[in-house]
Amino acid sequence: MVFVIKTGLELLITIENSDLTEREETFLEVLILNIVSPVNAQISGVGMVFNPLPKNKDDVFHCNIFWEKSLDEIEYKEFKNTIDKRVKVALKMAGLSNIDIQYRES
Repeated sequence: MVFVIKTGLELLITIENSDLTEREETFLEVLILNIVSPVNAQISGVGMVFNPLPKNKDDVFHCNIFWEKSLDEIEYKEFKNTIDKRVKVALKMAGLSNIDIQYRES
């Protein structure tokens, strides 16, 4: 059995053709941070760091996430799946559509 260890990822969330104000984007960033942090505590129980990255026009959230200790493949997949579900539900409840969530290993 081979275990793949994950120490970080790049998280990019876009909403196509959104006409959000800067203030609305800030609210969404805070909402997403408040979703990601408890998911991390629930799944990995280790500290993590957010490093903001530059955003393009349709990007509402873009950052690198690094964990204090590496996650195994199961934790990593569970983290991504849970983030996917919770963020999409929250943004849909806010009346937003055309949501795309991308993960890149770092």
